[in-house]
Amino acid sequence: MIDVDLSDCKFITELPKLWAPNLESLELFGCENLVKLTELGAPNLKYLGHSYCKNLVEIDECFGSLEKLKKWNLRNCGKLQILPSQLRLKSLYLFILSGCTSLEKLPNFHPEMERLNTLLLEGSGIREVPSSIKHLNKLEKLYLFGCKNLGDLPDSIYKLQQLRVLDISTAKLRPTCDSFDVSSGYGFVNMTRLDFKGYEGIIELDLLMKPDYFPALETINLDCTNIVTIPESISRFPRLIQLNAQNCKLLREIQGLPQSIREVFVEGSMLLNTSPSGLFNQVSLFL
Repeated sequence: MIDVDLSDCKFITELPKLWAPNLESLELFGCENLVKLTELGAPNLKYLGHSYCKNLVEIDECFGSLEKLKKWNLRNCGKLQILPSQLRLKSLYLFILSGCTSLEKLPNFHPEMERLNTLLLEGSGIREVPSSIKHLNKLEKLYLFGCKNLGDLPDSIYKLQQLRVLDISTAKLRPTCDSFDVSSGYGFVNMTRLDFKGYEGIIELDLLMKPDYFPALETINLDCTNIVTIPESISRFPRLIQLNAQNCKLLREIQGLPQSIREVFVEGSMLLNTSPSGLFNQVSLFL
């Protein structure tokens, strides 16, 4: 099998059409003049990297059908706009689109994409998450922090029962059913970390009123948000260990904490009243 590394090659504007059945790894890191990835005959490709290709705009449809591809890294391709319309990448485990600021639309995900574990979209320009995300039934980590154009998330996102970490800079996470459980096939029953750090639009968070939606949640991160009150309902999160609410300039009150809580970080939240008797007795409070 063959590995090819063309990192920082300044002479490539397009990959030539070629048949390379023995190619397993193709690295194009920092090829600053690469504009388009055209048809590539590499059915055994397992790794594809073209991060920091600052002028890359388009990727051919054929790249959506590489059945043996395991890792695909497109980090910081700032002009990327066009991906294959559908991804049918049966073996893909890691997909990185962080920092693709011009990318507004994600491909549709085929039902055969059953192995994707981590999807990194931080700082991308995406406007929506396709409803076909429900097919990523092995997805454990979804990073959407800094996606400033992102609108409401589709209801189908609640089909991701294996999701453990959600890092998201939007409060537009609106569960539509009364309760979640394993038998319903609907809900974040395995999620351990929910991260809203840096999203100033959060003033109140509906999800804190629905602890049953997140039975395994261990960490909530509200750092640098504009949340005003953390409601008493947070005390009903049965496994919550850590609450981060640092530099929350408008935070005035934490009305309750669960018995499971061990650490509360509130440095820089100057308006917060930490005097209620007994509330912080069982925790390490970081002021």
